[in-house]
Amino acid sequence: MILDAIPYVIISIFSLLAYVGSSYFIYITDRYKGGLKLLIVACLCMFIVCLIAINELFYYNVVFTVLIVSTHILGFYIFMKFLIETKPENITIDSKKYL
Repeated sequence: MILDAIPYVIISIFSLLAYVGSSYFIYITDRYKGGLKLLIVACLCMFIVCLIAINELFYYNVVFTVLIVSTHILGFYIFMKFLIETKPENITIDSKKYL
């Protein structure tokens, strides 16, 4: 059963890493106010994916299910708050005038 799921796990890992990488890039470049919210959502997403794998494949527990659902709702809330409240910061581009 686990061997049949390996392609889906690989796709999930690559998409998760792409999401976390783009969130970290937005946080590092500091182009948006509230970039820390996006980084928190990315960390919550990694936590959720890891906990789902543990809950489904190794050890099923109702506490894990409640924790997964609550962190998923919290992640959506913080992400929507980031999307609604974010505004680009004033970025000054140094244009080189030679004359």
